[in-house]
Amino acid sequence: MSISPLKIFRHPGSLRSGVNNLHTPPITLDMDLTTLCSNRCPNCTYLDQRKLPARLLPVDLAKKTIKQAADFGIKAITFTGGGEPVLHPDFAEIVAFSQQQGLRAGLITSGHDYNQQIAEKTLPHFSWVRFSLDAGTPGVYAATHGLSTSHFWRTVDNIQKAVAIREKDKLPVILGASYLIFQSNQADFKAAIDLALGKMGLDRLQFKPMRLANPHLPGGAYFNFENLAPANKLLGEIMHDSP
Repeated sequence: MSISPLKIFRHPGSLRSGVNNLHTPPITLDMDLTTLCSNRCPNCTYLDQRKLPARLLPVDLAKKTIKQAADFGIKAITFTGGGEPVLHPDFAEIVAFSQQQGLRAGLITSGHDYNQQIAEKTLPHFSWVRFSLDAGTPGVYAATHGLSTSHFWRTVDNIQKAVAIREKDKLPVILGASYLIFQSNQADFKAAIDLALGKMGLDRLQFKPMRLANPHLPGGAYFNFENLAPANKLLGEIMHDSP
């Protein structure tokens, strides 16, 4: 689930087509379904959209776009945002339609609103789901997501229920979480690893630095890339000491 510029080398056929000026459709389509979001992350790159009226991608337009993408040769779709994808009232219908068109589907969600009912309807259609966790304890979660500490436990509960559904129904979906690194949340690394890969039973946990133009924004401020080596060293030590 990691985003890497090297992933293109897993698709040599597309590379050859591009070099030879043949039909070369994109491999993956990212689709933002809505600007609605229940999180208030202080460093969100879409904060300017919060000043605009809430917007929803019409379900007919979403389906038309998905069908065109499949017909064009696109192989997969990622539902992301923008806003929180699962808050779209037709989310489950749109996800199911994408699979009907032969597309592999992935989801990036905060997990805050990915409740059991939505998970039961949509998990069978996903190849992977990535939860934007960004913390291992309630206090750090509150700082990075702009919510009260009680929302941390709601998110954890939703993720655990998604894992339980996956296990009960023997679904092949890969479930993981991501952790945006700020200057202030590196002390939570071990707690996040223990929570995500231990208590919640997720398959993967992705760490990635957050970089913004303004270092004075709240929520822990942006990540200073000069500290990347120490952060990597800390993660390596934690993983080495983990059973």
